[in-house]
Amino acid sequence: MIAAGGTFCPLPTTPLDQLGLYIEAAQVSWLFVSAGFLDEILVAAPSWKIDKSRILVFDPPGLEPYRGRLPRFSSLLNADENLWKNPHQGKDPKTLICVRSFGSGTSGNIKAIEISQAAQLARLDAPLFEPDPRDTAWLQNIGVSHVSSLNMCQRACAGGLPMALTSVDDALSLLDKIKALSISQIQLPPAVMENMTDAINSGLRPREALQSLSTVLVGGTFSRKVSVTEFAALLPSHTRLRTGYGSTEAGIVSMTPIDAPWELGYTGFLTPKVELR
Repeated sequence: MIAAGGTFCPLPTTPLDQLGLYIEAAQVSWLFVSAGFLDEILVAAPSWKIDKSRILVFDPPGLEPYRGRLPRFSSLLNADENLWKNPHQGKDPKTLICVRSFGSGTSGNIKAIEISQAAQLARLDAPLFEPDPRDTAWLQNIGVSHVSSLNMCQRACAGGLPMALTSVDDALSLLDKIKALSISQIQLPPAVMENMTDAINSGLRPREALQSLSTVLVGGTFSRKVSVTEFAALLPSHTRLRTGYGSTEAGIVSMTPIDAPWELGYTGFLTPKVELR
């Protein structure tokens, strides 16, 4: 998509009236839509000023191919690549937009943020998430509309740590997947961390469900001290519990050290090339 001259903009799963605000903020003009959402999107698209000819059904390998009349993703996979021309050839990657993502919403308004190709490559090459020798796979359970999730997905596609994708977000299902897939790394919102603690302490899931984890990243919002202490007590001795701070615009600003325990109120060292003023 990027090589063809487009900009990738992952949209959050949200009610249609809210989705329209994201589409407007990011100036989206083409949509890839899963078949399960297609009927709703076709009804709403005119209000977003998107013609149905610009809606492609997302039917990648592994899903049932789409048989309807709309353009479909699977047909692109069979296209003649010799007919494609990269419009970015020879241009400055610092000025070419790779991704249009969204801010956290702390300012109150939905805003789209452009990330250049050079900036995105720098984020993918950052040594902050180098796999541990024990690592087997990352479990991605946060939507790619979140910039950190997008970075981890792209890192996996570029040959990094293998990734398992899931749409489940409840603690019980995530614990089951961690155990079944021998997941070694995962990122959790504080609320899910707390729910996992409750599930294990109440006997709904065994503590051994966390045994394969080598690194757990917790972030996105404030974590309570008692929650971190209780969750850390359930983790195996070899598991690293980490946090950090960053933004869609700047990427990761600080990160707790790999070899030190997470202390509440402390978000770690500044990442390389970040200056505190």
